[in-house]
Amino acid sequence: MREITHHRANPANDKIQILVNDEPGAGGANHRYELTGFDTEKNPSALDPQGYHCGFRKQVLLFQNGPINEAGVNGITQEVLIAICIDRLACFQKGPFACEDNADALSLLLAAQNALHRRTRARLAKGIEGTHIVDAPIHLFKKSPLWDRLQALIVDQLGVNPSQVTPEASFLDDLGADSLGFVDLVFALEEEFKTEFADEEAEKVVTVEDALTLIESKLNRKS
Repeated sequence: MREITHHRANPANDKIQILVNDEPGAGGANHRYELTGFDTEKNPSALDPQGYHCGFRKQVLLFQNGPINEAGVNGITQEVLIAICIDRLACFQKGPFACEDNADALSLLLAAQNALHRRTRARLAKGIEGTHIVDAPIHLFKKSPLWDRLQALIVDQLGVNPSQVTPEASFLDDLGADSLGFVDLVFALEEEFKTEFADEEAEKVVTVEDALTLIESKLNRKS
């Protein structure tokens, strides 16, 4: 058992205790977090629309434990908790408590959520999401019917060697695409794969893997 304390910054958080009281799983993370030091009995939101009163003094958070493909969905995820925090801060920013610190926290949470989603998209593209497989080699990417076309287009557009076009290669840092070159590449991808990318989608494409994942998701929606 261990205790988490870095949440403590005000009288409310100072009273709330977070205990981690299970053994780490195969990935090294724990799954059971026990929260005490509060009482929801007088919380106005304890009553749900159906009239059920959820008064309690302890909350146990159970995270997904085991591969989804094998264990099913048996707990929450960090993305769920981040989404809740994003929603609360976004609401605060629309009200009288809006402030620069909240805006900074909201921006960082959105970045964290995007990073986790990017990881999920990459694992989906590799065919290993929902498993205990840590990573997948390049040959799994080459199983994608789109890989050869994508690689050839990048080689042609950016003038690089095919060996440089790997899933983890960054368009900016590894393949030398400046902002104008990247815009031209996006247009070429849209034309080649007969699809369109929204500006916010294109902005999230950092690596070749990101491009492949986005293209596959676009084409899957059409099918």
